[in-house]
Amino acid sequence: RIAAKEYTFEQFTEVEVADFNQDQITIFAQNWFRLSDPVKAERFIQKLEKHKRIQELATNPLLLTLLCLVFGEAGNFPANRSELYKEGLDVLLKKWDAKRNIERDQVYKNLSVQRKEDLLSQIALTTFKHKDYFFKQKTVEEYIAEFIRNLYKEEEPNQKELKLDSEAVLKSIEAQHGLLVERAKSIYSFSHLTFQEYFAAREIVANHAYKNLVEYITEKSWREVLLLTAGMLRNADKLMQLMKRKIDRVLMRDEKLQQFLAWANQKALSIHSDYKLAAIRAFYVGLGFCIDCEIECFFNLCYIKPDRK
Repeated sequence: RIAAKEYTFEQFTEVEVADFNQDQITIFAQNWFRLSDPVKAERFIQKLEKHKRIQELATNPLLLTLLCLVFGEAGNFPANRSELYKEGLDVLLKKWDAKRNIERDQVYKNLSVQRKEDLLSQIALTTFKHKDYFFKQKTVEEYIAEFIRNLYKEEEPNQKELKLDSEAVLKSIEAQHGLLVERAKSIYSFSHLTFQEYFAAREIVANHAYKNLVEYITEKSWREVLLLTAGMLRNADKLMQLMKRKIDRVLMRDEKLQQFLAWANQKALSIHSDYKLAAIRAFYVGLGFCIDCEIECFFNLCYIKPDRK
């Protein structure tokens, strides 16, 4: 992978593996399980076809490897996606090292799996809130240095050593796990957006920052973080209540939306049916959105932008 620069050799050509298509995913799975359990490869592909979201992850060779590792141990995918990512990252951060007898750099080695996940979670949420899907090396090293500094509050670490430690930790994460990768000169990102979303959700749960989370409920980019956060909670009632209140406030401030919902309610009341009123109302809401999309597509084709004011 592109992160493993310390394993490159002179006179060898470096290549980057492109995303896999369905045939390549099948071949990879068959080869992976060939010696241990060939039948498991068939079950793996069948399960993958039933879980479209997981299937999307499988196009990435690194994530496909994680999926195979998780499926190889459990024989199934966890129903909860957040649990799937947790198991996969557990393999990546702990079990994989044990199987391959990998020794880490001293600074990174001294961090427990919990600490490593805490560090990645802080980086993920901070960058995600700022919509920084790509960030400078100096910036992420500052996040790491701050994390290390907070671990040793009692003894103020030497600034020069702290800088060297943060560089070492970043390089260890990059080369040994591939969770953070250098996309361009001194420009980093999480190797897959899924990891950034998962760790951001983990940080929210760890700090019970649900009120802050629901402020992003109308932003499409936060959808997966919201879903993952809910999936991590044993009881998501409080989060659901906060989301409901936020949605109500959004609706109250939007006159056009209020008119639209009133129209849907009137249409539902005019229908005599055995279906529940809420179901009929939901039908008209969906119909309204479909009509709106059709109109927008029509205007886009005509190179005319509709006035939505």
